[in-house]
Amino acid sequence: MGYVNDYLRKLSFLLLFGCCLANGSAQGPAGAERLPDAVLVWLEDGQEISTWCREWNEQSDLSLQAQRRLSARRNIHLLSSSDHRRLPDELPALLSARSGIVAAQWDYEVSNRSTEPNDPYLGDQWPLETIQAPQAWDITTGGATPSGDQIVVAIIDSGYSLDHEDLAERIWINREEAEGQSGVDDDQNGYVDDVHGWNFIDNSPLHPNSAHGTSVSGIIGGQGNNDTGIAGINWNIRLLTLTAKKTSEIVEAYEYVLDQRLRYNASQGAEG
Repeated sequence: MGYVNDYLRKLSFLLLFGCCLANGSAQGPAGAERLPDAVLVWLEDGQEISTWCREWNEQSDLSLQAQRRLSARRNIHLLSSSDHRRLPDELPALLSARSGIVAAQWDYEVSNRSTEPNDPYLGDQWPLETIQAPQAWDITTGGATPSGDQIVVAIIDSGYSLDHEDLAERIWINREEAEGQSGVDDDQNGYVDDVHGWNFIDNSPLHPNSAHGTSVSGIIGGQGNNDTGIAGINWNIRLLTLTAKKTSEIVEAYEYVLDQRLRYNASQGAEG
């Protein structure tokens, strides 16, 4: 079982990277803009990024430096050229072919999935009745698992209106930070004052206002039966808000969610 779980974890990160390892290339998401001076590398367990960069720089005309670690558990790092020049197109293939590298790909600026056709009756399509939401609500409007654990859904988007009347009561709260000292990392997770998740774009606890992220949040968990706005699929969940746009930031956001889940499991729900 441990082998299977480890395999699935690795497979999930390969899918997240979107690497085409068969031909040594890494294709980005459709419509995403490649960043010219940053590449993501996933090192094998036990590999040190400082040692790896030193060995690479001794053998290559292109000098690379580590900008920051994106995932401690998966050993994923963001690299750039030491002289900040544009990295060559073949770099991910070269990196993927070296020993000690699980996968490599460019960093991308991703875009919101907000393309809509101009059909006049688009708003009438796929209503809640189509997915039989009212029948599901007859059984439960959600909020907690059968064992009583609060359901939290993590959302990664470009920003949120946290004080929106249909969302304000549904936003996840990091109690240790909310009840702790301002400017102090009270829960010692590496993020100061992350009361409502984290903005990985600006490295800040404050989220920008975005209609897209607000709409997505409302569809997932907007407050129901309050005579206001819309009803989300689940009326009573908590929404963990994470702001990110680049591939590297999204990896960091996933790591944040994983850390919160592990803290929750380890403390039997007292933390995380």
